Amino acid sequence: MKNSRPRNKWKVLSRFTTITTPWLTLIGERLLDDNNTELEYWRVEKADGALIITIHNGKLILPRPMYRPGKGERTLDFCGGRASAGQPMDEAARKTVVREFGITQADVQIDVTPLNNVGWDVDSSFTNVKMYGYVVTIPADVSISPDNIGAQYALNEEGYNQLLDELTCMQCRMLFHEWRLKDKK
Repeated sequence: MKNSRPRNKWKVLSRFTTITTPWLTLIGERLLDDNNTELEYWRVEKADGALIITIHNGKLILPRPMYRPGKGERTLDFCGGRASAGQPMDEAARKTVVREFGITQADVQIDVTPLNNVGWDVDSSFTNVKMYGYVVTIPADVSISPDNIGAQYALNEEGYNQLLDELTCMQCRMLFHEWRLKDKK
């Protein structure tokens, strides 16, 4: 059942700061909510992203753990990247997989299957970012250096449970569950 409460748009009273970088724009605003209360909000605008489950040689593979400044440590995650302006999201997903696994055949035909056609909100109270999920199957004849593989899991319940024990990224876990739900249909 949908929420029957009308959606009243809040009014932007002023923008008191905008910081633009190549990666994001940080915006501070004063808003008037639907109860006539003035509020200060900060938000981030970024390009939409792709998060990718990757299969190679009958296994789920994840790239090497990458340093995450927000956590201050390396974490194990699915491949992920942002689309450049005007770039189709499936092309961004393909290029991300090629980059993160160090595949030298950049023009290799890999199977890119979308899990959602409408982007999922990442954190709608703080950012405009939408995430698109993909499953990419890399052909068995494509060689991937073991140095570029952070982890691999069997495509069975034991492998899925092991992955979930080791995967702490909420977006990655959500994508994995969405894939499993679609896979069971």
